[in-house]
Amino acid sequence: MVRSILNMGLKQFILKAKTSRFQQYLKSIDENRLRIDSEKKVLEVFRKAARDVPAYKDFLRNSNVSSGDIYDIYDFKRKVPVWDKQAAFGAFRGKVEKLCLPGYFSDIREIISSSGHSGNFSYGLSSRGAQKQLREMTDVMLDYTFGISDKKTLLINALPMGIKVRSDYLVVADTGPRADTVVSLLSEFGFKFEQVIIAADNNFAKNMLEDALDCGVDIKKMKIHLILGEEILAENMRGYLAHILGENLNASDSAFIGSSYGIAEFGLNIMFETRETIGLRRLMRKNAPYDAHPVIFHYFPTRTYIEEYKAENYTELVMTGLDENAILPLVRYNTHDCGKVIPRHSELSIGLPVVELSDRDKLVLPDGKVIRPQLIKEALFADFSVAPQVTRYFRLSQVNGRLNIDIQLKNGKEKNISLEEKINASLHSFLRAPFQVNICPYLSFPYGLHLDYERKFRYI
Repeated sequence: MVRSILNMGLKQFILKAKTSRFQQYLKSIDENRLRIDSEKKVLEVFRKAARDVPAYKDFLRNSNVSSGDIYDIYDFKRKVPVWDKQAAFGAFRGKVEKLCLPGYFSDIREIISSSGHSGNFSYGLSSRGAQKQLREMTDVMLDYTFGISDKKTLLINALPMGIKVRSDYLVVADTGPRADTVVSLLSEFGFKFEQVIIAADNNFAKNMLEDALDCGVDIKKMKIHLILGEEILAENMRGYLAHILGENLNASDSAFIGSSYGIAEFGLNIMFETRETIGLRRLMRKNAPYDAHPVIFHYFPTRTYIEEYKAENYTELVMTGLDENAILPLVRYNTHDCGKVIPRHSELSIGLPVVELSDRDKLVLPDGKVIRPQLIKEALFADFSVAPQVTRYFRLSQVNGRLNIDIQLKNGKEKNISLEEKINASLHSFLRAPFQVNICPYLSFPYGLHLDYERKFRYI
């Protein structure tokens, strides 16, 4: 034991021990116990917020709900009202302290802002203690997925909005979404580490890796893993990213290319893919190659309580953060993401519950057909000769009741008959509605980005 510690280093040994306990926990999950603990915690968080948070007390009062009438989880689900970004942060703009527990506001050590994609901003507030817990959990999850206790690892954080990834074990480069900086880092440091993890927006990762290849950086000889976020990852895009990295996703030692779901109000990595969930989704695509399959995420129900909420003709996700000491607690908060909650998926070995997450945006045609951007994303990456010629940005609209698709070419790429034929062929495979395509040179795309990769792009 002593020799093992000396050879490995004390810090690495401690992390490895934590990860081992985490793996044992995942194997021994008592799903019923986990559900009971989660439901107990959500009631405790609700009662504390209802008693102490000024804005939430006002919200319940205006909704004619008394916390004294909520006795169990069934009452909670039936009677406690749902609110969202507008009802919380919009209604109390300029008075964010009223959304916080009294006395906790002065303990803020970090503020995370949303992208403002909806036109409104929301915030996540964390204390020093919460940051320490998140850092410890991040290291365990990274060791579980990437083995960072055994491998010298560089993490390039290209996430937007000043989001930080803190670790006691990694070398971290915080670049933000600067492709030239990331390419330079890969060129200079990529071979000096056993593996590189890049955390980034889906589109940024795609275009940055293509830039690296264009600059002669031999990324196929590096072990590069991708943690992707900001929007739904098309399964065909995952395949394309593996292709340009020279990876075989069916191999047990392949690079990890997976999604992580986080929002400012609740933090990073609220939901996450594993190799097993990725394998299941890829199997779904193999059986139905021209559908847009939901991403399959695991989550920890004792960290976040997630419910389905019926809204019009679709189901949205409602979340409650379960940190009893959260500075800004949110109860039954509607993220407006479309999804389905499964207590445990029968084809997955881990006993954690699962969320199947789908594109929230949609375009409804006059005949009632629903077109989601994810279908177009899948189509654009179905042909690996098309993918490097487009930025993957497009806009869906209706012209005289007909679906119109404007697609942006990469800078320096030109429209040609062969490319048009390939794009049309792919779209015909995925779409069950008449459409017309307008392929736009990079600078002529009429829906240019105001801040590249800094805010979510509007596909509709």
